[in-house]
Amino acid sequence: MSESEERQAASVAGLRRRLVDSEVVEAERRVLQDAPRHSEERFAMLATTIFDAILIEDKGLVLDCNLSLAEMFGYARSEVLGPTGRSW
Repeated sequence: MSESEERQAASVAGLRRRLVDSEVVEAERRVLQDAPRHSEERFAMLATTIFDAILIEDKGLVLDCNLSLAEMFGYARSEVLGPTGRSW
């Protein structure tokens, strides 16, 4: 193999490595990007299927709750959401 052919082969090999590296980086980026969505889906499934009450509150504001909590206290879920300190 001539020196020119060797340089060309090395160049092609380098391009292939960079292509593979960029594909790996893109695959990892997609996994990281999808992770929060998958986590949210798992939490939503858990929150809707368990019988335990779940309430998410931040600084006096009920951000979310599951149906089990609302039913335990005899309210609609929409009545529980919002500022805490209500009569429920």
